Amino acid sequence: MLAAMYNQPGSMNLSSGKLGLLLPELANQLDKVHSVKIVHSGETITLQVLDGEWVVVEKANYPALASQVRELLLGLAQAQRLEPKTRMPDHYAALGLTDSNTSGGEASVVELKAQAGNTIAKVTLGKRRPTANVDNISEFYALVGNDPQTWLTEGQMPTIGASGAWLQRNLLELSRTRITGVTLEHRDGEMLHLVPKEVGKTPLNLEGLLPNQQLKNDYIIDDIADRFTRM
Repeated sequence: MLAAMYNQPGSMNLSSGKLGLLLPELANQLDKVHSVKIVHSGETITLQVLDGEWVVVEKANYPALASQVRELLLGLAQAQRLEPKTRMPDHYAALGLTDSNTSGGEASVVELKAQAGNTIAKVTLGKRRPTANVDNISEFYALVGNDPQTWLTEGQMPTIGASGAWLQRNLLELSRTRITGVTLEHRDGEMLHLVPKEVGKTPLNLEGLLPNQQLKNDYIIDDIADRFTRM
């Protein structure tokens, strides 16, 4: 599916003067990627397919933000070489291509692996800057595998960040208009029922209030409903 998405025309708007893809073989192997190992700022992040879903291994296989994983994979497959830079390792630090194992280091080492464990691609990403007049596209320095040649590269890439940045925050996204009722049960057995004031409308009302009873404010009810739309 990722390979098909890659082949869709007009998916990116890159500048002229490109020297080819950073990882020319990756586009045809995207659907084979089973895990992504990232070493960034002294932390190892492993994204892996488990039962058909991306998870963060270091976070007890908690669901990963699939859209961000796709953005990373497609970004690597579409990244374009703009200009060769230094081949001297002593100069890598100036490009942010060192110290991925050190807290605060700028480099991110990204390794894509197949289910059998073999490496599909490995790249080190360094300093980046926005591309002038092109939204969501940035220029960044990169190293491919063990090749000492560094490249100024252009593409659309997510912020790597720590492992927490890859977690799926909302396991359930439910429109408020689809909520036909919410039932809450207290530890003492008391039941509270929240129902829409009007079917298909978002405001909820606490069912069973006596004529002389009223809520202090409606924000509490709204908050309860919102919690069910972003779990």
